[in-house]
Amino acid sequence: MLLRARKVIGFKEEADIHDITAIRRKVFGEEQGIDYQLDFDGLDERSTHIIDTALDEESGGFVSAGTVRFRHIEDHPSPYYVVKLERMAVLPQFRKGGVGKHMLEFYLACWPRLKRGNESLMILNAQVSAQRFYERLSFLAEGEIFQEAGIDHISMSRHLHF
Repeated sequence: MLLRARKVIGFKEEADIHDITAIRRKVFGEEQGIDYQLDFDGLDERSTHIIDTALDEESGGFVSAGTVRFRHIEDHPSPYYVVKLERMAVLPQFRKGGVGKHMLEFYLACWPRLKRGNESLMILNAQVSAQRFYERLSFLAEGEIFQEAGIDHISMSRHLHF
């Protein structure tokens, strides 16, 4: 599958807002029954988003396939620069096609804090059903399973050394 990602800072451009909202409504709202107010929590404007697109064989153009947001956590007790991966959503027809991994790799490649010699920490609350996916991307589970939006989650983290 041919993928192309773009980085979006904040929630400013109408086309970006549309793509992010459409993907998250489909995945979190329609599929998982998560309330819109819980998903769109007012933190999107202060976050960096990645939107991944996939080549549509029929039209020959790229169509939205997935989105994820990353947010700097200032009050984390870790001594490292901490960023939280949130709202990873991939449309059903693109799952198992490498979209989630591609978005994470794209973010890591263009993240300005990730310079040689720096150490950072990426954290997330993974849905338990996605835990293996994140483990394959070098995240480690921490603590006990907990409920978030009525879905079982587990905290995970990954130290980033460059």
